[in-house]
Amino acid sequence: ISAVIFASAMGAGVLFSALAVGLYQGTITLLAVFVAPFVSDVLIAQMSFIGSVLITGIGINILKMAKIKVGDMLPAMFMPVIYHVIRLFI
Repeated sequence: ISAVIFASAMGAGVLFSALAVGLYQGTITLLAVFVAPFVSDVLIAQMSFIGSVLITGIGINILKMAKIKVGDMLPAMFMPVIYHVIRLFI
């Protein structure tokens, strides 16, 4: 719906980008459906915590309180997953 409103103001290119965004978000949704049975509440809590820390770093950058390279910390999102996979086999 938003894409139609934006397209009326900004042109037909918005509608084409809406297709790409829909495909991208649909892929993420389907992946989440298939991965959901393997994800525990603890893993979700740990990944949410890391996401919160990254968002806090972005906020600190926006406020210009410090220069934090948040993009370099993105692989940390996968550390709880790796930890839980290793823990399954030990």
